[in-house]
Amino acid sequence: MSTCNSIDDDTCSGVGCCMTSIPNGAWNVTITLRSYYNHTYVKDNPSCSYAFVVQEANFSYSKNYLRSLEDNEELPLVLDWVIGEETCEIAKTNSTTYGCKSNNSDCLENSIGYRCSCMQGYDGNPYLKDGYQGMYM
Repeated sequence: MSTCNSIDDDTCSGVGCCMTSIPNGAWNVTITLRSYYNHTYVKDNPSCSYAFVVQEANFSYSKNYLRSLEDNEELPLVLDWVIGEETCEIAKTNSTTYGCKSNNSDCLENSIGYRCSCMQGYDGNPYLKDGYQGMYM
């Protein structure tokens, strides 16, 4: 929980902002944003109305960034996800549940499962049997 009364500097100490890491292997993450007192005690702090997920390596906290969010309705989000809990080798043994349906897809292992990717030279959806329109150059 973070309490938000003012933004005093460009560091995130947990007062006025809250940052946490989503642990590897998390299956479900819920982000809740609410005000206990209907923003009554917020003094010139628009950041008390925002919650977002970012890749830590590509984000640097600053009070100016939070203030710039007032005019944004959308922000990009990239999720890294996996299928199942088995290796590619084991997953391939069950064609009914195996996720990489296209003949032009590769299976990529992750620490807790796998995901599918287009083979080099192909573009499309590796999760559909006919998910490719053809090769690109």
